[in-house]
Amino acid sequence: MALALSSAPSLALNIAPEQLSLINLHPEGADHSRALGVSNGRQVGVVIKIGEGYDQNPTAALWHGSADSLIRLSPFLSTAYAIDHDQQGGFIGMAASLWEGSPESQLTLLTDTSLSYQGGVVRALDNGWQAGEVRFPCRTEDPTVPGVYHAAIWNAAAVPDGLPTILHFGEECRESIVWGIDGATATDPGQQVGSYALDGRHQAMLWSGSADSVVNLNPTGSLESVAYGINNGRQVGYYSPEYLVDHAVVWHGTAEGAIDLHPRDMDASYAFAIDGPWVVGTMYPDESDDSKRAVLWNLADHANPIDLSALLPEPYNFAEAMALEADRAGNLVIVGSVFNPTAGTQEAVLWTYRPVLFAAVLPAARAVAVGQPASAFANLINTGSATAEGCSIGLPEEIAATFIYQATDAENRPVGIPNTPVDLPPDASQGFVFSITPTGPLATTDIPLLFKCENAGWAPSQSFVNTLTLTAMDSAPPDLLAIGVTPSGDGVVRLNGAAGIGVFATAAINLGPMGELRVSADTRGLDLPLNLTVCETDAAGNWLSCDSSALNRIVAAGETLFYSVFATGKGEPIDFDPAAHRILLRFESDGMTVGATSAAVMTH
Repeated sequence: MALALSSAPSLALNIAPEQLSLINLHPEGADHSRALGVSNGRQVGVVIKIGEGYDQNPTAALWHGSADSLIRLSPFLSTAYAIDHDQQGGFIGMAASLWEGSPESQLTLLTDTSLSYQGGVVRALDNGWQAGEVRFPCRTEDPTVPGVYHAAIWNAAAVPDGLPTILHFGEECRESIVWGIDGATATDPGQQVGSYALDGRHQAMLWSGSADSVVNLNPTGSLESVAYGINNGRQVGYYSPEYLVDHAVVWHGTAEGAIDLHPRDMDASYAFAIDGPWVVGTMYPDESDDSKRAVLWNLADHANPIDLSALLPEPYNFAEAMALEADRAGNLVIVGSVFNPTAGTQEAVLWTYRPVLFAAVLPAARAVAVGQPASAFANLINTGSATAEGCSIGLPEEIAATFIYQATDAENRPVGIPNTPVDLPPDASQGFVFSITPTGPLATTDIPLLFKCENAGWAPSQSFVNTLTLTAMDSAPPDLLAIGVTPSGDGVVRLNGAAGIGVFATAAINLGPMGELRVSADTRGLDLPLNLTVCETDAAGNWLSCDSSALNRIVAAGETLFYSVFATGKGEPIDFDPAAHRILLRFESDGMTVGATSAAVMTH
């Protein structure tokens, strides 16, 4: 059931009600429910029904976007914590368990009885690997000491008997848990995050598939910490800078440089999941559990989170956000739960968030000397139904540079006052010119510029669409200002059939000194079914030289170069996905990117 959203303001940055929708997953007749994981349009969690046939037990739940789609994965005591494509993970009774969409598909992950492990829980899944913990009956002379959990990973498909790899280290009567896993391949478990109990308090840990690979993430001076989520080399959770004070945090693989995400004026905060730049969790205005509020961060602008609870309809009050899934266009699906004080129920929900702001940047790359400004143009579009107020451009705080932006008129001439936000009417666009002046050397970095409006959130960051790849050196390198064009004039290379051929042409002028160039084409690391050939041409389009890998030449200061990129399909279709399916023409000097332009690619 879709719920109507309020127009209440958010914590620090507002979004329009049209950007967020809330769907209630709570099944009719249930007393409580929570959604804990999401993948590919499906959600997992737990449903509690007090009454005959349920034995007052929580039962593992699988949804497909609505309350009516509920599948109870077990009639027994169980919870599903994680989902990855067609696989769900959790526990039944005391047994770590997997499902593939039905109760009949249930698989118990066994533990090594020779080591006395008994039972366990699957808390995370990634590419065929499972992560969580197994229960270890602590060997002690005191029979009242209960068993403890030890961090573990499984590969159920590769190890038919379901035996885990134990990540626990140190004393056997201490506890360790894995909460997240990412980067796994068919043969490599990637990285895992969780915690280890040290001196009575948990400390956040990062593993790379073995006990001896562990890295302690606990920040210096922190009394306690736990890492709950991991994605693309970043980890999220919480740490305690003071006694009984918990702050949401993001790490980059080490304890040093952890970034505090704690929102202003909150009593406590926790980050549970991360996908790309997006993080979700929970914050508390006071010590009461009834004050719990769901929160969304954009790491590029983490000081200005979105309070998802502020848009809840009546009668719902407190909420939690436990997991999310983001696509390349910036659309989000967030799952968690809300509390209904009228019915006295905790109810599973999912939020869908869609951006209304979109941006583009030209050129795609610049290369300058330290202290020299690198300028480019940007265009911001408001697709929403209301005026976007206070629209601006900014730099991520980790970029060591000064930044200036200014609105432009229809002919790209600066207007107004530099660094002054502007309003943007619905279905309208605004041009900007901006400059980045690096204060120190900068190896080639794809900078995700921060386009935002005070009442419309952020424009999604899309590499080589609205980012600027910048290189800064002590001495000025070549600086190729490159602009590409496609036959259709809309920036899309269209192959006539899956084995067809498409092309785009580029002109590039060197604004820097003379230097050696390597010119190549690629699909930015994405394995698209294409063969690419780069050809240098003259101004009339006559071919001078071609190569399927790269061309090398000397470029003079002020010289203009001309290139074409030919894309030949390998017989497989390529969908229209302009944020991801792109061909990049890259200019490099001394291994650094000093110019670039790109075009979307598709078959038709």
